[in-house]
Amino acid sequence: MNAKQILSILAVFTLITGCTATERGAGIGAASGAGLGAIIGHQSGHGGEGALIGAAAGALTGGLLGNQIDKKENAKNRAYEQGRRDAQIDPSARSNSKGKGTWVEGHYEFVTKKEWVDTSTRERVWVEEQITEDRRIEGHWEERGVPSGNWRTYEEKIWVPGHYE
Repeated sequence: MNAKQILSILAVFTLITGCTATERGAGIGAASGAGLGAIIGHQSGHGGEGALIGAAAGALTGGLLGNQIDKKENAKNRAYEQGRRDAQIDPSARSNSKGKGTWVEGHYEFVTKKEWVDTSTRERVWVEEQITEDRRIEGHWEERGVPSGNWRTYEEKIWVPGHYE
């Protein structure tokens, strides 16, 4: 490896550290493209040219991908900041899209609910001997379900988000 190649590799690694996503993507793309281009170029007898072409293609691809990542991250940050600004607005100054109604802050409410409590049981019952048409059924014990239950009323604490009334 000659001095020119070593300096190129050092320059690429310098680009990779401390960059934005776009610059980092371009630097990583350039490094991987240069490496791949050098390998392919070496196989064809043109290692230096292959490394340069690979570095250029890798930098372009990495830059495009990094730009997309930056755009998504910036959009998330803008949405987060907008949400924070909205939360800081004085509730009395808020109005809904039609300009009607009163803003009610989020709060807890107690809601009365009912649920069925099943208290069904099973019991053993003696069944007498039976004769039906041409069959005789001997007396035996049988388990049967005894349905029962009741309604239970209870209160549940729920969160009601801020809204217009």
